[in-house]
Amino acid sequence: MSRIGKAPIPVPPGVKVKVEGGNVLVEGPKGKLALAYHPNVTVQLAGSTITVTRKTTSGSRRPSTD
Repeated sequence: MSRIGKAPIPVPPGVKVKVEGGNVLVEGPKGKLALAYHPNVTVQLAGSTITVTRKTTSGSRRPSTD
């Protein structure tokens, strides 16, 4: 994972975030967004910061194209 991918995501004031059932729901003054995330990652909301981490440290799980 890249260094930028390891950085916590700050939530601006006035924005509501919910993490539930494999989805991240974001609502703010400019609109709403719902995003499903991959089951191999964990998304956590702590205060006004979102962190995304991989569940395993092994390499990519992409299917082989051979």
